[in-house]
Amino acid sequence: MKLGVLLPTFRNGSDDALAFAGEAARQGIDGVFAYDHLWPMGSPERPALSPFPVLAAIAKKHQEIIVAPLVARVGLVGTSHLVEEFRTLNALAPGRVIAALGTGDRLSADENEAYGLVSLSGAERRELLIDTATQLFDEMPVWFGEAAMRPINSQLTSEQKLISGMYNHTKLSNYLSLRQSIGQEIRQKIPMDFLTDLPQRALPGRSLDHQFKFMNSKSGARAIQ
Repeated sequence: MKLGVLLPTFRNGSDDALAFAGEAARQGIDGVFAYDHLWPMGSPERPALSPFPVLAAIAKKHQEIIVAPLVARVGLVGTSHLVEEFRTLNALAPGRVIAALGTGDRLSADENEAYGLVSLSGAERRELLIDTATQLFDEMPVWFGEAAMRPINSQLTSEQKLISGMYNHTKLSNYLSLRQSIGQEIRQKIPMDFLTDLPQRALPGRSLDHQFKFMNSKSGARAIQ
């Protein structure tokens, strides 16, 4: 089993994300992931770093670590642009990039509207997802976010499903049972004082226990950012 952690990228600068990645690498964490949002969900007043430049800097500095957005949302940029972002990242870190893709949902719709992005239907976004994935399948592992996974299942070949690592319902129970033990292992690998310091700078007053909710819920994942 490999372990990955989310980078603190809802910041005005990259210092926290780079420091977190450095500590993760020193402690033997296998990969780091970065959100692809224009602001933290529900907090339009807060900043958000673009994932690809941050991941590129980390991949260049830490030659052993896997990098990926979580997830790169189709429609934020053109398909060709998104494909080339992944290819450029893979050129910097060959064999260490996961093309994690998603379609977005109603929770992120406000971001698109605020920045004047074209509003696309679910079917249109899934078509963009398939187009993007098809161009990348032969170059790197491709993974689909949960919201996009089931609707596009019938459109993929058996080989593509295997490459994308799409889990089914029988695997889901195993995934859920692993989350708590994974969280404990990460706590053992990354020093408590390091983890405590990062979120307190952005979210004063949050308890240490709150910081690890990202291992147990989507809201917790956002909270640590």
